[in-house]
Amino acid sequence: MNIYEEIKEILIKEMEIELDDSISENASFRDELDIDSLEKVELATSINSKFKLNIPLDKIIQCDTIFDLIQCIEDIENRRK
Repeated sequence: MNIYEEIKEILIKEMEIELDDSISENASFRDELDIDSLEKVELATSINSKFKLNIPLDKIIQCDTIFDLIQCIEDIENRRK
């Protein structure tokens, strides 16, 4: 499963956000997914747990889209190598 699919799984299963097939990597957390800053804290916890990372909360809050979050995760993973 790729990072995008894993993020979608977190959004659907853990955050109970309904996603349809039209949601892309460019979907905005605020505008299209209706995720507020408190929900981003929950998302940060889930992301760090799922990927076994320690991404600072402020980095995740700065992510406006799913693609931004993917880039953030990839950057952290690449630094660990």
